[in-house]
Amino acid sequence: MRIKVSLYARRGEVLDYNHCYELAREIRRAIKTVDPEILSDEASRLYTFSRIMVKNRSFELCRDGMKLLTSQLYFFFSSLSKNICDSLIDGFVELRRLNAGGISFEVSKIEVIKESKITGNEKLVTLSPINFRDRSCEDADFEEKFTEKLTKELIRRYTIIYGSNFDGDVRFKVLKCKSVAIRVGGKKYRAHLMVFNAHGSKKLIEIGYKSGFGTMTDCGFGMVKKAKRI
Repeated sequence: MRIKVSLYARRGEVLDYNHCYELAREIRRAIKTVDPEILSDEASRLYTFSRIMVKNRSFELCRDGMKLLTSQLYFFFSSLSKNICDSLIDGFVELRRLNAGGISFEVSKIEVIKESKITGNEKLVTLSPINFRDRSCEDADFEEKFTEKLTKELIRRYTIIYGSNFDGDVRFKVLKCKSVAIRVGGKKYRAHLMVFNAHGSKKLIEIGYKSGFGTMTDCGFGMVKKAKRI
């Protein structure tokens, strides 16, 4: 299930580049508003979300972040669990506000959006960077290690969700890559904004599409969308 959360802020405010950790905290708070114990097991935390995006990219880059030239922003959330998504919606309807990146936002609209149909051969682009600390994009073995780490994590998630081992794999072809440093709770992580092809198990690719690729997806890493094919 995939959700779009629309936000309202005052023009001229500055959104800190490293806002995902605070957004993760607010998402957890919203989900737990209805049921404080809902995130107690690992399967329930297999979700992901995007960075906060500015409508029509109406912002100016400055030293401390993005200066808003519009009042309209949004982010996306995705989970394999309808229960988690329903709890997020109910929580934000009740709370009506969230604080992230130095801005107090009004939650102006929440809508369920259509998920893309996933096949065993997809071109994907990140909506939030993939956490992969061992390599930078320039390393000669980046693609090999990237495939190894992501496939291992997808199989781990399959086991958590379905309670059985999975005999299959996914191969990744990196088309574009930019390494970025993301601060999470005072600690910096190397992550990557990417366009890549995923080929192999439809089930594993679907798990990545719905719950995020890589680790720490519940902290705002690894959300993707299908790229337009030209």
